[in-house]
Amino acid sequence: MNRARLFAVYKMPLLLMTVIIVLDQWTKKWAVGALAKPGGLYHDKLGWANSPIRDGHVQIFDSWFWLRYAENRAAAFSLTQSIPEWFRMPMLITVSILAVAGVLWWLWKLGTDHPLLRVALGLVLGGAIGNLIDRVTLGYVIDFIDWHLRGYNAAWTFPTFNIADSAVVCGGALILIFGGKAEEKTASIAPGEDDSDPPSEDEAFTEGAT
Repeated sequence: MNRARLFAVYKMPLLLMTVIIVLDQWTKKWAVGALAKPGGLYHDKLGWANSPIRDGHVQIFDSWFWLRYAENRAAAFSLTQSIPEWFRMPMLITVSILAVAGVLWWLWKLGTDHPLLRVALGLVLGGAIGNLIDRVTLGYVIDFIDWHLRGYNAAWTFPTFNIADSAVVCGGALILIFGGKAEEKTASIAPGEDDSDPPSEDEAFTEGAT
């Protein structure tokens, strides 16, 4: 395996993945200490928001943004919640591992082309591994960001989420936008051809002489 190509292909996505994982795990640990535990740092009052916890919520902006500690034992948006626990968690862990393997394969296939798509895959990779760490170590995923709309005789709540979920959603949106174009470009290259730089004049002369 070409080590130079390996480094060139994975350097940027893996660096972005690392940033997402660190940020995701740090904010989840913060949520546990600040929101979940009685007597935690912000359990009585979130200093910079000046808002006490009400029914397990810290109201940052009352009408649309709260912080709320939650433990999600299902997939994103509470999907698969009806599946028995003994089967659901191994299934989710297996799916996450397969997704990570699929993203790594896709990155290798793309090479160093399509930087925006590689950013998107790095986001998905970091988000998937961030939640996978929770499932393996805790048996559930920690969520704490609560977006909703209340007022004007209406109430709408988005499922509570975390940094890893945000990375997956943003990465997925970029894939929808740029993924098709990247695949079309890759498919347009005939087998045995690549989009590398053409040979120099000296290399062309040498090849012609032989």
